[in-house]
Amino acid sequence: MIDAATYEYSKDVTAAAEDVARSEDSTETSAGVGGTNALLDAWGTTHDIKGTEAHEHAKGEAKQSFITGREDAYSALRTRK
Repeated sequence: MIDAATYEYSKDVTAAAEDVARSEDSTETSAGVGGTNALLDAWGTTHDIKGTEAHEHAKGEAKQSFITGREDAYSALRTRK
């Protein structure tokens, strides 16, 4: 009975830790994408193309590349255990 209670408790602790990790990852991703967008917006303003379709497309591609890069790094690190 103690083992069952300990197991159930450990599942709850693990779930709570995973929730915190997901929240932190989401915050870091938002900050990284936000920084990338700020860089592209500054560049777009300097070159007088901010808000154009090409500029918005570049921001979308940068966001996708950022997310894909993080996922690739995560996968590579997971396989090193």
